[in-house]
Amino acid sequence: MIIKNDERYPKFPRDFRESKLRTNGNMYKSETYSLGVVILQLLTRRPPVELESEVRRAMLSGELTPILDPLAGGWPMFVAMRLAELAL
Repeated sequence: MIIKNDERYPKFPRDFRESKLRTNGNMYKSETYSLGVVILQLLTRRPPVELESEVRRAMLSGELTPILDPLAGGWPMFVAMRLAELAL
């Protein structure tokens, strides 16, 4: 069922609109965290389990290069660092 007269959530199914209203804003925090995890996975090609803490440790020790995905091509280090900072 499509709701056409609700300008806050135009053309979204009712279930989607109601789920957005039920989240009380936590959805945006969850989506931001998920985007960070995806960025870290693109950088490292590792599963998301404990990936955040692993990347954080590597950055603090100045050893980010060993955990970067070698198959992703040559990441310029400043780009990899900025992406990791953004993701964390």
